[in-house]
Amino acid sequence: MLFRLFVVFCLSVVLLAAGAEAQERAIRVDALTAGRLLYEQGRFEEAREVLRALTPASEQEEMEQKFLLGLLSMEEGAPRRAVEIFESILSRHPHLLRVRLELARAYFHIGDDDKARHHFSHVLGADSLPLGVENNVEAFLNHIQARKRWSADFSLALLPQSNVNQGTEEQFVQLGNLPLRLNEEARKSSGVGLQATAGIAAQPQLGSDWRGRLALSTRLRQYEGTRWDDSIIGADVGLLRLFDGGSSGGGLRVQRRWIADEGYSWRRGLWGTWQQRLTRRNSLQANMEIAHLDHDEGNSGNGWIVRLAPDIHHGLAAQSRLRIGLQAQVTETREEFQSSWLLGAGAGITHGFSGGVVMSANVGAQRQKRRGEHPFFGRRQEELFWYAGARVLHREVRWRGFAPYLEYRYERNNANIDFFGYDNHVGHIGVTRQF
Repeated sequence: MLFRLFVVFCLSVVLLAAGAEAQERAIRVDALTAGRLLYEQGRFEEAREVLRALTPASEQEEMEQKFLLGLLSMEEGAPRRAVEIFESILSRHPHLLRVRLELARAYFHIGDDDKARHHFSHVLGADSLPLGVENNVEAFLNHIQARKRWSADFSLALLPQSNVNQGTEEQFVQLGNLPLRLNEEARKSSGVGLQATAGIAAQPQLGSDWRGRLALSTRLRQYEGTRWDDSIIGADVGLLRLFDGGSSGGGLRVQRRWIADEGYSWRRGLWGTWQQRLTRRNSLQANMEIAHLDHDEGNSGNGWIVRLAPDIHHGLAAQSRLRIGLQAQVTETREEFQSSWLLGAGAGITHGFSGGVVMSANVGAQRQKRRGEHPFFGRRQEELFWYAGARVLHREVRWRGFAPYLEYRYERNNANIDFFGYDNHVGHIGVTRQF
């Protein structure tokens, strides 16, 4: 008899606990439902109070709670707070299309058009996108293009390299039948540099479909000592014409380069660009340049450069994009051994992983062939250059808008003349920001 009473007592305790848990679960579900209904009815303050009082019991509930709080922030005119909320969700669940769409909309409202465009483009890469959503995204992208007035970017990085001067490992090279011993400056040498890049561009409105373009850019590389320092400053001026889904334009370009703190060359000419969304998932960007190169010392490398570089961007999914690029360049100089043609191709993929990690991987190769025999080596120089690299950052790791990143790149140049063959391991440890 006592045993039966004990069994009944235990079963009662279990049933009461299960009932309490079910009731608590029902209250939580009701809170989420109530918060959603209050939001849909426009009762935003009440919805926020209900949602803030909720203690999520699962990751799914936490995600739904955050998403509703993000929507409330948008309705209450606080898109920066919404950005933080949506970014935290997307870090864990990069495949969630609705969250990415709302994040893009939030960036649009705070005026960060580059990030808004980035996430809207990822949305267009999703499978089975409803036509209404696609049309809305296209409208946002056209609006971003029409209102763009200026942009800026900056990055700073440590730059360790195994072969700073792109030198050969060989100790001797053949000049005809004579071996020549190379000095240390001509051979492979490692080093750690500091690289800074910056750019600013303005697009003043000249009409309903016309914009001016004024741009300045710089890249500075500094090493211990000065013999490997390399600095470039450039400026563009021109016109852009806007149309639905893209733009085209062109203008004048000038670029000045210094090596080892001494003037090295001027590059002056014309630039052209064309951007077009071809389909929902695909867009094309093509850049062209015709420039004259003038060196401060010696004129054998002076001459004309014609370059064409089209890129196709393809959306694989909401969290992944693929880039495929081609490059063709013809160089005509005073001395035939400096004239050349170059053909290249490259591909890169960017993917956002659960947890907030975003990784990009890139590979490419280019073939260059000189037209005349090298005056020292008695042969036409031919090279096959290829590279492979990866870059990683975390979506939520930022400080005042600056995002730290790590990058690695391996370069290999195979040449029919040993002196020009080399390999190089390049690292980037830095921060970057777009304004």
